[in-house]
Amino acid sequence: MITMSFICLSLILLTSVSHANSIWWLSEYPLLIKAVENANNYTLTTTYKTGPNLSAQGKYEILKMPKKGMIFKSILPKEAIVSVDPKTGNTEPSEKNPTIIIRDHNLDGIPDDFTMEPKGMPLYNEKLTKDGFIKYRNSPEHQVIFMQWVIGIGYSINHFLHGIDSPMPRKQR
Repeated sequence: MITMSFICLSLILLTSVSHANSIWWLSEYPLLIKAVENANNYTLTTTYKTGPNLSAQGKYEILKMPKKGMIFKSILPKEAIVSVDPKTGNTEPSEKNPTIIIRDHNLDGIPDDFTMEPKGMPLYNEKLTKDGFIKYRNSPEHQVIFMQWVIGIGYSINHFLHGIDSPMPRKQR
């Protein structure tokens, strides 16, 4: 599907990023925070192309809000979540763009909580914030969220601070 390249990149980064100490962009995270603070409406936005033919478009938004810290919003292409007809195998893209929202309240570069649209039922052992976000845990169930964060913030640091459209460390290119 459209997100296969994104999933493959996530798996590559997952093997190279085992904990916070090895996140390549962590030293530049304070610079991204300053860039967001200096932006109109405390928001930076960019789009990216994805999919086998780069025909789908996603969007990243980064916001800085008082008492909520840094907020990363990944608006995925509609094709990222599909319904499959069990009789025919035909796929139908989501009616609206799937969205992942991840928050870093204490600005340490590590997610604190997250939510997704469309929403499903959280797992039975998930702890929720007062506003309905799922509290991030360093667990196998939350590794996909961590990878979305690592890729999205890495891309944003490269894009907004260096003019490079890539989530990969600059020295490896």
